[in-house]
Amino acid sequence: GSGVLIDNDGHIITNKHVVAGARNGEVTVSLSDGSTVTGTVIGSDSQTDLAVVKIKPPKDIKPIKIGDSDSLQVGEPAIAIGNPLGLEFKGSVTSGVVIP
Repeated sequence: GSGVLIDNDGHIITNKHVVAGARNGEVTVSLSDGSTVTGTVIGSDSQTDLAVVKIKPPKDIKPIKIGDSDSLQVGEPAIAIGNPLGLEFKGSVTSGVVIP
């Protein structure tokens, strides 16, 4: 699965199904440089399939810049980058368009 660092405090947003097998609330997080850190699942929601994981972020990793969803226009391109089925499809890209 995939996730993104959303702040400097080490919060990662991912999907609940990605962390469903967490033992004692702990997961192994693979970073973009290939290193791994231990994360703690601090919240999840089955209805939206979202989860938040907390890590101690390395100093050289920066959080994503979150855009303004109110400025999106119907028909604009959208891209999703992820790791479905673990590392087998690392860096897969799916494209689409914004719909109402």
